[in-house]
Amino acid sequence: MRQFLLFVSLCLGLATTTTAGEPLTYWKIDDVKPRMRGIGQTVMKGNRIEEFTAEVLGVQKGVSPGRDMILCRLSGLSDIDHAGIIQGMSGSPIVVDGKLLGAVAFAWEFAKDPIAGVTPFEQMLEYSQHDHVAAAAARKPGPTDRSMSDFNAGGPASPEFVIAGGARTEGQMATPLAGHGFSPGSLAFLNARMSALNVSAANGGAAQEDVRLKEGNQPLQRGSAVAAGLVLGDFQLAGIGTVTEVDGDRVYAFGHPMFGLGRCQFPMMTAHIHTVYPRVSVSMKMGSPLNEVGAFDTDVSTGIAGRIGVKADLLPMEVSVAGELFAQPTTYRVRIVREPSLLPALIVSVLSSAVDTDGNLPDELTAKLKVRFELKDDQPIEMSDTFSGSGFSGERGSVALFGKTARVVSMLSNNFAAPVRIEKISVAVQIERGRHTATVENIRLRNKALQPGQTLTADVELEPWHGARQTVTLKLDLPVDMPEGIYEAFIGDSASSLRRRLSNDQALLSPINLAGLMKTLRIDVATTQNQDLYLHVALPQQGLSVQGQTLPNLPGSVRSVFSSRHDSTKPSTVKSDLIQSVSTSWVLEGRDTVKFAVLKDTGVTGNTD
Repeated sequence: MRQFLLFVSLCLGLATTTTAGEPLTYWKIDDVKPRMRGIGQTVMKGNRIEEFTAEVLGVQKGVSPGRDMILCRLSGLSDIDHAGIIQGMSGSPIVVDGKLLGAVAFAWEFAKDPIAGVTPFEQMLEYSQHDHVAAAAARKPGPTDRSMSDFNAGGPASPEFVIAGGARTEGQMATPLAGHGFSPGSLAFLNARMSALNVSAANGGAAQEDVRLKEGNQPLQRGSAVAAGLVLGDFQLAGIGTVTEVDGDRVYAFGHPMFGLGRCQFPMMTAHIHTVYPRVSVSMKMGSPLNEVGAFDTDVSTGIAGRIGVKADLLPMEVSVAGELFAQPTTYRVRIVREPSLLPALIVSVLSSAVDTDGNLPDELTAKLKVRFELKDDQPIEMSDTFSGSGFSGERGSVALFGKTARVVSMLSNNFAAPVRIEKISVAVQIERGRHTATVENIRLRNKALQPGQTLTADVELEPWHGARQTVTLKLDLPVDMPEGIYEAFIGDSASSLRRRLSNDQALLSPINLAGLMKTLRIDVATTQNQDLYLHVALPQQGLSVQGQTLPNLPGSVRSVFSSRHDSTKPSTVKSDLIQSVSTSWVLEGRDTVKFAVLKDTGVTGNTD
């Protein structure tokens, strides 16, 4: 039967893969009837395309808005007969009477028979057109009204960010993400972040070099194994699926969305299938990406599509790791997809894998981290800080270690004001055993009554981890025109200082333009250090934030004029702090406040040091 169908197809001039200039030949959904029989194609091992039989059971209309599904019973391959419908078969084409029916895209858990849902190729073609792609991109959720408080400023908590994606249809097969070099903890983090997107990441390893040389540059055709890359280089991560159709240089695959992003840029890669892993729920192909051959530019509800010979625009990142945990300093280089909703999680996964040499970090460590974000048309953002404590060890320690890095990436790539292009990210990490932390225990002011112009001196008692208490002294010169009154000295760690600075000025907490965003980020990464102790004294003078512009120390009459407005320009109050800091040998935690008085005549002559 297979030879007869192939003979008929050749006689009718309907090759399994169209060439430039030939029209695509496919079934209209209204012409599809039960009991139609056809031939499907997929790869079960290596890159050899095998055929299976498909029988149409019926058509389900409107399984999601504007989308239909063809139910087919598959048979004729031992892997399908034994394992059922297999993750990684997504996109496998089915041809009936020489015309393309559609792509295998749906399966149901614990099925007794290999019954698949097939996406009509007619709708794969339709929804990959420009207007549908634009509509999908427009529906993509994004953090268009987020403030710095949404990003866990300063703490060791795991980075939080939204991963956007389109809705999926019930039964849509999960896309297996083949990883190489990732630690178990980083994959667990990635799967948790992507759990709603119907993908599953696991380390499958890279293909052997002889396999890459033999199969890596084989042309894609109907039924070929194909991969959509997310991370390339010393670490790799790619979704494994099947090519549905090749029309000239245009490739259609999967039959369902990767993430439902609309417009996208994923490297299109050849792939090698090692084996089929049978499971009771839904079996899966175990595969590895091989070589880049093009780029997928479309990710919609009925599949992904792209062009051969095009290069995807990826973000280069390098990370150097050193310290007593590592036999020698090592540098890893990767390129990562620029999709804003995916980028922070992918970056954290790569960075955490680079330092998870034994699966988890030691219970007690101190890490010095330097990060440089090179930006197009702007000065680089540079971060240098030290991390230590219980929040940066164990199973989630490496993820928490790079939470601040992810926060910066998320704020840049997801910002609502204007596009920001990160040209490159460079990371250097040095990790040593041992915990170097200290807690703020007690604050003593040397004099609680001062004159304007004198120096406020605070002795802060710190309790190091497994060490004797130490005293650190902070000094802050008061303005000569400081009004009389009762003041509060706030002393705390970097996270507390940053939160105070942001809460004092709404323009910093919720920037409304790119200039404001960059100012906030630079304050975050450049002016707060985890080993520094900060002293804040709130001044009575207040300013205003008007449409993202900070106007400090305004007279009360001016503030009243602005505050009386009832339109969108109504300002928010800006508070002013005197700030001083001192560097210590520890990563600090804790905060406290103490009050003091400023009097014109304190009865004390000279300074109070």
